[in-house]
Amino acid sequence: MLVKMFSGLLISVLSFHALADCSQLKGCDKKYCEIEQQLQIAKDKNNKSQVSGLTKSLDNAKKNCTNDGLKKELSGKIKDANADITEYEADLKKAQSKGDAKKVAKYQTKIEQKKIELNGFEKNLANIN
Repeated sequence: MLVKMFSGLLISVLSFHALADCSQLKGCDKKYCEIEQQLQIAKDKNNKSQVSGLTKSLDNAKKNCTNDGLKKELSGKIKDANADITEYEADLKKAQSKGDAKKVAKYQTKIEQKKIELNGFEKNLANIN
């Protein structure tokens, strides 16, 4: 009984330690770590279908991930986010010219959310080796 409690505590401590480590990693190593975190959580919850999917995802990432590939993916996401912001700004101007306060608020919110997302993509891109 004591051994089970100790091993459970040890697993919890190791899981927490693993969660803290990903923030220090970059590129593909960070991607692997984040998938491994999700996998550990799924295992802890005994979610077999999620464990299966995440295991496949991790295997696929380890076979195919490259830092250049991540850079290309993030660059595409940055381009798409900027295009979305431009579109939302045009929609915002139309809503402002019509005096539609509801749509003005809607597009202002969308622009702010997309800028936050864009900022995240740019930070991730800067952190890839």
